[in-house]
Amino acid sequence: MKTLIAFSDSCRINKPIPVTIIGGVVFDMNTYREFGQSLRDLLRSKGLEEIKLKNLSPKGFEEYADFLGRFKFTCFITMIDEQGLKMQYVYPDDPMSFAYELLVERFGKYAQRNKAYCLVVHDEENVKKLRKRVDELKNLDFDWVFYSKRTEFNHIIDTIFTTVSHRCPGIQLADTIAEVGKIIIKSYLKKQELPKRQIIDQICDKLDRIGRKIEGYGFKIYPTGRLNPKDVLDYVQFELIKDFL
Repeated sequence: MKTLIAFSDSCRINKPIPVTIIGGVVFDMNTYREFGQSLRDLLRSKGLEEIKLKNLSPKGFEEYADFLGRFKFTCFITMIDEQGLKMQYVYPDDPMSFAYELLVERFGKYAQRNKAYCLVVHDEENVKKLRKRVDELKNLDFDWVFYSKRTEFNHIIDTIFTTVSHRCPGIQLADTIAEVGKIIIKSYLKKQELPKRQIIDQICDKLDRIGRKIEGYGFKIYPTGRLNPKDVLDYVQFELIKDFL
């Protein structure tokens, strides 16, 4: 089987409701090597150490969106409604750990569908806890919480931690994806126009999907009592095409 490499990064919002957001991306190894070198060259030409959406000029957004369009990769966004999680469980896990487990589950399902194994790189300290949880799930005959065998975790080679995320092109892209998730959910909750649509369009176009179904694959919200993922995706789709209506 071939080997894929995945990266993740996180952010959160406090208002109007607290939401933990994780962005993830999967590459095949050859594409990642090309992407990594090209991103380093781009940063060097701009005199930058890393890409941060909040620091980009309008022209910078356009150039970055065009750059991302040159490469093949698959994106994932998981979100945890923190208050909803507390209402769902008597003793809930912390939202960050919950979100990472859901993301790694999606990495595993993607690898499983593509008959591959996946190495996962995080920039969070709690990766040790996550690694232990993934190892438990690999050895679990049956998960009575999710009522399934969860065989997708057998396609995760390992979860590793890097302390120099600003030097890692994959983590920088995962940070971009997490920030896109943050922009989407804040705009949706506040019923505002979606900004920075060139970048958002590129990321949303690369979200994992089966046919036209993105919900549960490239885009996951948990729990869904107060935040409906279909409503969020419908909002994003309308915002991205409304100029053409």
